Amino acid sequence: MTPSTQFWDELAIESYKAILKKRADHPLIHHNLGLAYIRVNKINKAIRSFQRAIKLDKEYADAYYHLGNAYQTAGKALEAARSFKKYLKFSKGAPKDPPVVENLLENLYAMNETENTDL
Repeated sequence: MTPSTQFWDELAIESYKAILKKRADHPLIHHNLGLAYIRVNKINKAIRSFQRAIKLDKEYADAYYHLGNAYQTAGKALEAARSFKKYLKFSKGAPKDPPVVENLLENLYAMNETENTDL
């Protein structure tokens, strides 16, 4: 990431946070804040932002998708798989790259197979 790109991402983060001070109930702003956090490698903050978006809109497919990616980046395979499953459920028949998401799920299931954890 170039210093210029990081500057704009940090500015976006501050802008989204300012909007949320006035309107904290907007899932899209929480989602976009999560994406900005991802770009500056603040994964835990991104996870919290995506979780807030989902809390406000339980069927927010893109938030589940990006939450799954954030969990995967954080090494949380089980949580990632759960998020991707919900993404597929709520994407209303038009998921982004369904084979890619399904492949991710298969890999995440394989990683957790020894734990016998129900996803």
